[in-house]
Amino acid sequence: MFRAKTTNSALASGDYVYWQFVMTGQWDADDSVMYLLSNDGQVQGGVPQRGFGGLFSGCTSLTKAPDLPATIVGGAGYVDMFSGCTGLVLPPKLPATTLGSNAYREMFKGCTSLTTAPELPATTVPSYVYREMFYGCTSLVNVPSELPATTYSDGHNTLPYYGMFENCSSLVKAPKLRCIDYGPDMYMFYNCSSLNEVWLDWEGTFVSNQYYWASNVASSGTLHYNGPTTSHSDY
Repeated sequence: MFRAKTTNSALASGDYVYWQFVMTGQWDADDSVMYLLSNDGQVQGGVPQRGFGGLFSGCTSLTKAPDLPATIVGGAGYVDMFSGCTGLVLPPKLPATTLGSNAYREMFKGCTSLTTAPELPATTVPSYVYREMFYGCTSLVNVPSELPATTYSDGHNTLPYYGMFENCSSLVKAPKLRCIDYGPDMYMFYNCSSLNEVWLDWEGTFVSNQYYWASNVASSGTLHYNGPTTSHSDY
């Protein structure tokens, strides 16, 4: 069975859960999550700020996520949404191209059975939007071929990729990262112990302050680098 409850317990990310499913047994979530906001499931206006924060957090028996069709997701709209869903193997599609800060923060954190990351089509990203999104997804092996963002809506050094794949110990090949004015965010691939291929495509000035972004990865591998000549000694 499952039921919904209200809670005001603080998340690690500093936001709050308003509604949360509690499940026993094994469950597949069918159809669009937008039916929780409107009777016809329409997506106009998108997901409001903190709209589905923590909705399925800790639901270890969830094996299939609902559809997430919104193309606009407000700040913290999906924060912590599936964190700790250890039975979830495949993620829903994430078609949103307009994102608020923290929109996907910790969304799949601790989903230890998740094997695949969805495409992330947004070309403009705000602060912390993907922070720790796949943290601790130890079975993750399939990721998008690239992260296409070329514009940072909150200015520079706002850490949209902070810890995005941290502790993803099965990840071998990183998505191509298109960077403007600074490099990968700190802890982005930290403790990805199998990672041996990284792609960095620069269109600006390399800034060497994103420490530990690729620490504790495989002892040998290939860095594909297209950008200004610089020292990588800080990494």
